[in-house]
Amino acid sequence: MNEVLEEVRIRKIGVLSFAYVSAVASAILGLFIGAVLTVVSLTLPTSFELLGFSSYTIYSAAILPLSSGILGFISGLIIAFFYNIAAKVTKGIKIYS
Repeated sequence: MNEVLEEVRIRKIGVLSFAYVSAVASAILGLFIGAVLTVVSLTLPTSFELLGFSSYTIYSAAILPLSSGILGFISGLIIAFFYNIAAKVTKGIKIYS
């Protein structure tokens, strides 16, 4: 029961590697949200037209995953860059295995 855990620290993240993972994860999330919004806009067209989203189906199906992926890549670059700076000061994140 007294398991000895090995401590590992993440002291640096590959900026481009993290940005690629962030872009893919954001694009998948954008695809899921776009699919949900497409279904909702096709089933309830009057509510979206009242809000001014008459062509929201095209946006949510095509552009939302692409724009989410691009913004995910950019935010991944920024987050990894600042993590590397903060990890120098704080000695990184502890992970136990």
